[in-house]
Amino acid sequence: MPLVSTWVRTGITSVAIAITAIVANAYGQQSLHITLRDGNKQIQAETRQATIKDLLDEKQLQLSKMDLIEPSLPSKLTNGMTIRITRKRIDTVTEVTAIPFRVSKVYSDGLRAGTSQTIVAGVNGSKSVVYQDTFVNDRCVNRKKLSVSVKPSVPGIVKEGLRGIHLASRGATSRRTMTMIATGYSASENRRWGGKTATGRPARFGVVAVDPRFIKLGTRVYVEGYGIAIAADTGGAIKGRRIDLCFNSRAEAMRVGRKSVKVTILK
Repeated sequence: MPLVSTWVRTGITSVAIAITAIVANAYGQQSLHITLRDGNKQIQAETRQATIKDLLDEKQLQLSKMDLIEPSLPSKLTNGMTIRITRKRIDTVTEVTAIPFRVSKVYSDGLRAGTSQTIVAGVNGSKSVVYQDTFVNDRCVNRKKLSVSVKPSVPGIVKEGLRGIHLASRGATSRRTMTMIATGYSASENRRWGGKTATGRPARFGVVAVDPRFIKLGTRVYVEGYGIAIAADTGGAIKGRRIDLCFNSRAEAMRVGRKSVKVTILK
C-alpha cells in the first residue's frame, strides 16, 4: 500500500513538471521589456509574448493598411527591443470661403436724401475647394487640390433718395448741370499708387476723376446713370468736360465704354 501511494505522488509530480515546462515553453521563462513607439506615443511594455503580432494583440493595437511597422509582425520579441509603428492616413477636407455680394445703387427723387430702400437683397456666394491631405503621425506632409466649385453671389440693388438735395447756387449756373464725356476705371488700376486717389481717398465706387480746373476736387456731383459721387481723383487724359467713373471691378468699368452723361453739381 505505501508503494502505491509513493507511485501516485511520483506521477503527480511528473505531470506538474510537464505542465510547467509547457507553460514555460509557451510564454518564456521571463518577461521581456519592449519599447513600443506608436506614432507620436511611446509605450513601455512588459510581456511574455513570443512575436510582435502577439504583443499587438495583447495590447489591442490595430494597424490599418497604410500603417508601417518595423520590425515586421512575425518577428520574434527580444528583451530591450524597440518597435516602431508609423501611422499614415489620408483625409479629404473641404474649405469654403464666402464671396461677398456687390451692391448697385439707383437714385430716385421719390425718396428723401439720406434714406434708402432695398430693391433686391444681395446674397453671398461661396467658393469650395476640396483637398486631399496626407498625414504621417498626425502631421500633414502633402496637400493635393482635388476640385474647385464656385457658387456666384447675387448682387443687391439699393435705391437711394435725392429729394431735398439742393443744386448749386444760381451764380454757378454754368456748372449746375452739364453734359460731359464719361469713361470708367476700376479700383484695381490704382494699385500702382497704393490704391489711393489724388486726394488720398481710397479708389472705389462713388469716386470720380475730373479736371480740377473744371470741377474743383472735393465737389459732390450727381452723375446720370452712376449716382452721387465725390470728385476726388485726376487723370492725365481727363481734361475739360471729361469725367472718369470709378468702379470696384474692371468688368463694371469696361461696360461704361465712352458715352455722354449729364453731371449735376451738388452742395
